[in-house]
Amino acid sequence: SNAYQKTFGGGPSDVAIWKISPTGSILAATYVGGTGGEGPDGAGVDQQGNFYFVGNTSSPNFPVTVPLTGPGGGPEDLVGVKMSSDLSRLLFSGRYGGSGDDVARSGLVDAAGNFYLVGNTDSNDFPTLNAIQANYGGAQDGVMVKIAP
Repeated sequence: SNAYQKTFGGGPSDVAIWKISPTGSILAATYVGGTGGEGPDGAGVDQQGNFYFVGNTSSPNFPVTVPLTGPGGGPEDLVGVKMSSDLSRLLFSGRYGGSGDDVARSGLVDAAGNFYLVGNTDSNDFPTLNAIQANYGGAQDGVMVKIAP
């Protein structure tokens, strides 16, 4: 009853998250998505029990708490999401991408609360900052986004 997003957002898919007890009871559940398609690719929990996931979206209205980083507008953009432990609140949500296809493959949160997204891109305008490779190399490049608390 306290889900962040109680109904399906539309499109081909949304992220669906369930928190389940050791006995199999559903403790919390929510959708996260917009009118396009979403897919999760990595998840984690921090020391406070907050839930993190990385994934991809093609939704123009994917819920975010910070503005899009990069031009976006490609087939898919990477997303990084932090939710409260009871899945009732969106604590952070960021979208990252260039004009091409940007896909998250995994993510993690470290003990200091830094949130990392890793994936690949074919965008020649993927946003960079303090990059070891600031320019697109061609075909598919690996990407990593670090989000500090």
